[in-house]
Amino acid sequence: GGGGSHSHGNSQGTQKSLSLRASSALGGGMGNINLIRRMVSKNKRRFEEDGFSLDLTYVTPQIIAMGFPSDGVEGSFRNNVKDVYRFFETRHPDSYLIINLCSERIYDPSIFHNRVEFWPFDDHQPPPFEMMRPICTRIQAYLEEKDDNVVAIHCKAGKGRTGVVTVALLLQLGICGTADEALSCYGQCRTVDGEGVTVKSQRRYCRYFAQNLCMVRPMVQVSITQINIINPPAGYSHAMCRLAGPGFGKEGVLQGSVSSQKHPGTGLPQLVIDGCDLMIRGDVHFKLIATKAAGMFRGETEESLCSAWFHTSFLPDNGVQCFSVDELDGGPIKDKARRGVFKSFAGEIHTKL
Repeated sequence: GGGGSHSHGNSQGTQKSLSLRASSALGGGMGNINLIRRMVSKNKRRFEEDGFSLDLTYVTPQIIAMGFPSDGVEGSFRNNVKDVYRFFETRHPDSYLIINLCSERIYDPSIFHNRVEFWPFDDHQPPPFEMMRPICTRIQAYLEEKDDNVVAIHCKAGKGRTGVVTVALLLQLGICGTADEALSCYGQCRTVDGEGVTVKSQRRYCRYFAQNLCMVRPMVQVSITQINIINPPAGYSHAMCRLAGPGFGKEGVLQGSVSSQKHPGTGLPQLVIDGCDLMIRGDVHFKLIATKAAGMFRGETEESLCSAWFHTSFLPDNGVQCFSVDELDGGPIKDKARRGVFKSFAGEIHTKL
């Protein structure tokens, strides 16, 4: 799935193209179909044993990460639900639990004898933080019921969202001692290049979970006093920041413009956005939209520069949440051509209790 309307359109076009290729491959035998499945899997390791060819990996003997069980034409280039069923019924009969993390699609759990639980959250986003411990506790209880019980975790592609929950589980079970160790373990097991959980906000929430192990952290509500966007690219005169989250009211929209004052810490130009004492609580999605000045042949244009999820209970003691360019989702990260322009780009969210 995509993180925005543009990439979502691209993913739909890619899926349509793959569907056409898969349809034509159906007449070419299993060799062609398995080739397409490997193409769709990209960098993910596959299970190729006992006649199975599945986008599926054993992270540990009891923890499985896999792609979505699909049917129809999609089932010919993704994990076919019938093959997935046969896999679990032959290798782990009466000893498996499937966790579906997709918010965008479901299937009939009776296909797997009702051994399916739904813990949904959106693609390219972290789970609600308050959901992470309950899901891990539920899985841990199941795995401890019998030595041969296994859990299979999946989202759509079986990589990002699946990875966040798997990493949290590795920490909860004591298999890994730090977030970085768990992220590396998952990346090496699930992918051929070690690139498992790559969305920055998802990685941030893995670190939150590690910090919060074996403790109860109070929910913190703060107000935003100011947002500084450091070293914005040339040509941007104004910025709008959207903040949304399930823990506070309707979406907040904050406006700002290029300041005549340089950023005090770096001496670089900055966009300053008045926080208007907007109250935030819990999970917060911060999205920066900048306005490019009108040119000779065009009017003003808006461009989504970046976004990030954070949680108010993990704010630094000084109340300033800083995001370097390497800690932001989308925008500067994806734009390889202009990466140099954004090298010292950063965001600061100033808050007070």
